[in-house]
Amino acid sequence: TYNEDEVRDFDQRVQSLLDKAAYKYVCELKFDGIAVSLVYKRGIFVRGATRGDGTQGDEITRNLKTIRSIPLRLRGSKKGVENIEVRGEVYMNREDFRRMNEERELAGEKTFVNPRNSAAGTLKLQDSKIVAERPLNFGAYSLRSQDSELHSHAENLQTLQSLGFPVSHHVQVCNNVNQVVEYWKKWEGHRENLPYDIDGVVVKVDS
Repeated sequence: TYNEDEVRDFDQRVQSLLDKAAYKYVCELKFDGIAVSLVYKRGIFVRGATRGDGTQGDEITRNLKTIRSIPLRLRGSKKGVENIEVRGEVYMNREDFRRMNEERELAGEKTFVNPRNSAAGTLKLQDSKIVAERPLNFGAYSLRSQDSELHSHAENLQTLQSLGFPVSHHVQVCNNVNQVVEYWKKWEGHRENLPYDIDGVVVKVDS
């Protein structure tokens, strides 16, 4: 939504669904990149895919393995978080994108339109050696476990970080919808100060 009233309507629906039980929100910046899913078995990265149409995507494990910020083995994995699915966004920093385009122009190669298109095109390449040369980054925002019940999104993000995944530094737990709106308005005015592009804010019920 682009409308504050609709944010508050959402909060009213949450209140009614939870029957006025206590709840919090987690606010995150939405990377303007390519959504991917990473599957780990016994702490080892075994499969990666694009989101595709939400049901079926493209299997791109070899290409994802070249991205340095994606751990091939979970760091200090503990019981309950060895067989997991991690979702996140592959993106490119604006400065890295600009430098890459300059190099392509000097080499007489076609330049890319924007960082998101560049990341998307790179992940589709057949040659993972070329993918490894591109300045791709990964940011994790979702954790699902086959073996352990997870209780809150904020805790999940902390767990992801402890396992070796990069997580946004700009996550905020909000106690009410007013704090959600404050977060949204703040980043509406500061998005150009970030090193990467965002296409909004994601608001999640923490539980």
